[in-house]
Amino acid sequence: MKFKEFVLISTLCCTVWFCKSPFDTDASSDNLFTLTAEFDDRQRIIDTLTVKLSWSEITIDNFKEIKITRLNEHRDPDSYPVGSTSNGWVTIATINNEFTTSWIDTVRDDAIFHYRIDFYNADNNYRRAEVTITISPTTHLTIPDDYIDVKTAVESYIIDDGDSVLLMPGEYNTFAFSFLDKSIHLIGLNGARQTQLIFQHTYTESNKIIHDSTFVRMMGGTIKGLTIKGGEAYYGAGVYASGNSTLQQCIIKNNKAGILSNGGLGGGLYLTGNSSISNCIISNNNADDLGRGIYVAHTASSVNITNCTFWDNNLFSESPDVSIENSIFNAVYSGIDIHSNPLPTVRYSYAGTYWNMQNTTNISGELLLGEYFHLLPGSVCIDTGNPDPVFNDPDDSRNDIGAFGGPLGSWD
Repeated sequence: MKFKEFVLISTLCCTVWFCKSPFDTDASSDNLFTLTAEFDDRQRIIDTLTVKLSWSEITIDNFKEIKITRLNEHRDPDSYPVGSTSNGWVTIATINNEFTTSWIDTVRDDAIFHYRIDFYNADNNYRRAEVTITISPTTHLTIPDDYIDVKTAVESYIIDDGDSVLLMPGEYNTFAFSFLDKSIHLIGLNGARQTQLIFQHTYTESNKIIHDSTFVRMMGGTIKGLTIKGGEAYYGAGVYASGNSTLQQCIIKNNKAGILSNGGLGGGLYLTGNSSISNCIISNNNADDLGRGIYVAHTASSVNITNCTFWDNNLFSESPDVSIENSIFNAVYSGIDIHSNPLPTVRYSYAGTYWNMQNTTNISGELLLGEYFHLLPGSVCIDTGNPDPVFNDPDDSRNDIGAFGGPLGSWD
């Protein structure tokens, strides 16, 4: 069937005043008062969905108004949608015509919705009917097929924990956006070389740039297969990651922390909480203060960096809970800047002379990087990563140090 129809029959409960209730209906009225909701259950909700509410005719002495309210089980009623609330119920319509028998509602979420319709009399007594509908979940949105703008898709009510925003190849100029406490997946379907997010400034009404807008703020979830560039903010110009956040096969470049040489931590990334960064290229980012490539805050409880390539970008850490493995830092002395005790773990990495002394698994020598930071034949980083088979390259050979080594090394 094209439509699902849900019907809930409510019984009349009212206060009796002497011998006559203010809700007595005429002799022709049905004692049952019903509310139905219809919507197209075949339609995958992308932005909005139309719901038709219909109710049976009823006659009320001293009629005052009809009030329609709605409850969304998934959302904070004070923020979605805008409207007066009472115990989570949002008033969506007030009707003064007692002969009205239907109303069209528009919802913007794949959720469970409860509806109520109340007929009020002049004494504010009411007669009520209710209905509940469930809209099937939308698990992903595709850019640009479903949405043109990345920010709008990521921040949509339709995207919930575990859902994905998928980007087709292209360059997407977009404003700063946030995962909004949702653990979601933001994925470039054809990889970081072909899918780029380019920061677009936000302006005030007087045409002044709004600063301190971290390009991508994630509180968990995954970013994979994207280039993120051009961000400008005081902290974490490219990505600010907290919670349990994962970045894989990404290029973070040309972002700048600090506005007009005022402060600036973490040009590429600012990390706090639990973060996992693997097979990423961190290059040509800048910071007016600390952490041109990555700044790890003292609040970070666990940061794991595996098979990444840092090009003229350092990592600055105030947390000892950092593990660096199979990674390249081309800046021999300033690639890793640690201000914590004890020192973090740096193993099987091209990390400069100092870190060679800290751990004999680290290496130096001829780096030999080619186009797009791929290792050239003869590079000291070939087959010198962690020998544990769990770190092996896709061809099952020993791990190559850098962004194109390890199990996730087959990307470009």
